[in-house]
Amino acid sequence: MSYRRDSTIWKPYDRFEKLMGQEKTEEFWTEKQINEKLSKKSKLAVQFVSHCETHSLREQFIKKLDKYIDITTFGDCGNKTTDMKEQDILDQYYFYFAFENAVCKDYITEKFWRLKHLIVPVVLKRSILKGIIEDEYFIAADDFSTPEALANKLSEISENTTEYKKYLNWAFKYKKSPSNDNREFCKLCKIAVKKEKHQIPDIYQWWENESQCQFNFFNFSLKSLMAFS
Repeated sequence: MSYRRDSTIWKPYDRFEKLMGQEKTEEFWTEKQINEKLSKKSKLAVQFVSHCETHSLREQFIKKLDKYIDITTFGDCGNKTTDMKEQDILDQYYFYFAFENAVCKDYITEKFWRLKHLIVPVVLKRSILKGIIEDEYFIAADDFSTPEALANKLSEISENTTEYKKYLNWAFKYKKSPSNDNREFCKLCKIAVKKEKHQIPDIYQWWENESQCQFNFFNFSLKSLMAFS
């Protein structure tokens, strides 16, 4: 059981659950609630970071971006402290930097799922989310040739309410709360009861090599290296 989709049992950190039309009011966002959330936003971007040196080198990318836009950083690696609740912090911002500490196959942690607070996540690599999350609900850094181009796009979107709201359209299709689906544990029980055997000949090969992790992603995987010279 892991976040990898080719695991015997796939257990993501969270997932979207479709609205079926019979949900309780507290399970979905209304147009009024979305507009109220938007009215609270006045700052561009925020991140919560506890690992200051990462395999993906996300910290170097943020350093470049910070030359062009204001990025607020909370956590062990940040310059901000607060007694505010996370929800209240996120409400103030348009974008959340959901840069993972490693760029690996299917690796999508709780960072990304803060989008359920009606904030648009920015990820490092679009293809990591392919087949899991629709493209139109997030922004990917590797779509842009330079950090400056990404920064300009974020500023542009934040100033256009109509454009920004397009990234929130998931709220009309999916529940707003974290998934409480325990299907993975049901599958685990079935495997145990049936005494099914699932064997991986070389667990190291499967987990380490087939995870397709890209170290130093910042330096080597963006479209233009000129920005980092």
